[in-house]
Amino acid sequence: MMKCAAFLVLWLLAGSPSAAMETPKFKQLMAGIEKGQFATVEKYLVDNRAAMKGDPEYFVVLLNFVLSKGRSSSLAIANGKPGAGDYGLSQNGKTIGFLGARESYDESLISDGIARARAALPAFKARLDIHLGILAAAEMIKRWRALRVMEVEKPLLIRYRWGTGGQSPPRSGAARSRAGGRTG
Repeated sequence: MMKCAAFLVLWLLAGSPSAAMETPKFKQLMAGIEKGQFATVEKYLVDNRAAMKGDPEYFVVLLNFVLSKGRSSSLAIANGKPGAGDYGLSQNGKTIGFLGARESYDESLISDGIARARAALPAFKARLDIHLGILAAAEMIKRWRALRVMEVEKPLLIRYRWGTGGQSPPRSGAARSRAGGRTG
């Protein structure tokens, strides 16, 4: 379930068009994240941190980067009773261990991404994709204080947008199809 939720957020965040960041560069960075080519993306994020502080697409890339690089999966083979989703190993009818997948998170990397995106959020407070990226990262490491990110003085007066195109968030796959696969 966690993998599905993370993939959904990554997919939604990847659809934002760029403003100050050129669209080909944005797509190249997002493709690098999808392929696990983190060194190139990380170098771009470090090298352009000051220059891109006013570009919301920089933070879309940053959040996708920390969501992808900050999570790792491993295979666990151990003694003991299997948990939910584990495959029990038995010998002579007796459970002797289990085989299962385990996820771990780089809390330092993810926390830094959350902090940087939250610090920039006042300039992009109507960008729903950035709000949701922060929330997804906070959920990943169970940092519930970050859930306060969407608290604003007059939340009903904010007209949230998806991407820099000023459009409302996508409602369905059909809406994305009509937009040529882009969500913003």
